[in-house]
Amino acid sequence: MVDAVDVMNATMGDGNSGTDGWRSLWEQTMEFDDDASETGSLRSAKSASRSVRSGAPRRDSVPKAAGNERSVAKLRPKKPVVLSSDSSILEVTKAMAAGRTDSVLLTSGDGSLAGIVTSTDMMRKVVATSKDPDDPVEDIMTKKPKCVCMEDSAIDALIMMMDNHFRHLPVLDSDGNIVAVLDIAKCMNDAITKIEKVEAMSKGANPAMNDTMKRMKKIKGMNAKQAAAMQAMLGPLMQQMFSGEDKTLQGVLANRSFSDVVQDDITVREASKHMAKIRKGVSVANAAGNLVGIFTLKDLTNRVLAKELSPDDTLVSDVMTPNPESVEPETTLLDALR
Repeated sequence: MVDAVDVMNATMGDGNSGTDGWRSLWEQTMEFDDDASETGSLRSAKSASRSVRSGAPRRDSVPKAAGNERSVAKLRPKKPVVLSSDSSILEVTKAMAAGRTDSVLLTSGDGSLAGIVTSTDMMRKVVATSKDPDDPVEDIMTKKPKCVCMEDSAIDALIMMMDNHFRHLPVLDSDGNIVAVLDIAKCMNDAITKIEKVEAMSKGANPAMNDTMKRMKKIKGMNAKQAAAMQAMLGPLMQQMFSGEDKTLQGVLANRSFSDVVQDDITVREASKHMAKIRKGVSVANAAGNLVGIFTLKDLTNRVLAKELSPDDTLVSDVMTPNPESVEPETTLLDALR
């Protein structure tokens, strides 16, 4: 085993590269929709807005969508999990586990947005520092986070997240209510998924693609001919962003000064301290150096903190995700993402 690479590293590397390519990719893929209606997402998100007010959100960096420009609503942001900022860290971790999310929005006494806390905060500010889970979550939350509105420019919101390395961004409606959360990894995955659907449709005449086509949702307003034209535009862009000799997992790893690998006989506390240094999850190897699992931020939150296990008495091998998929270092970023 060599090392581990997460989706953010594969798309942006360990620096600030890649935003221009992603801007072009998002602009292209937003030209068409799939069958997943954004109406449902918006409707479910608005149900959270009745008692959650934005206060004074920091949204000066993102302009409103102009003309035919796609808005943040087009990205179908996720319904947020919302708790009071006087909740305990333990209460928040349990809510994160129950909601299968890695972020929670926190409100002040008057219902305004007070902060946001993520699984990264749980790892860096709680487990790695031996903080008591019964302490208030406001001790570790990011206070007064930046926000965007549903009608703001989707592209500018996404680029702001990439430039600032925000994985999550609260979203307001036109009345200033908190209604959703943007997840940058979900947005990246949605773009890649749309491209794969376009590729399949452009090859729809090939009988070998029939089973694949049946399993996939159709893309609204696009036939095979239009899909082929879209693929002709997206293909070169994808190759430029994610393919080539210098666009491999080995290329990402070559720029690192750290390792993501820990041994399977260490405790969760020890693993978390290493994770805090590298700001991500780790791969787990046995004494022979073979990959046996991965230990992610979500594993830490859901399988340790939320279940009130002791990080000092729990081995990482007992709570890791076992037998993960693996690829060769020479794999291109595009193939790895797929």
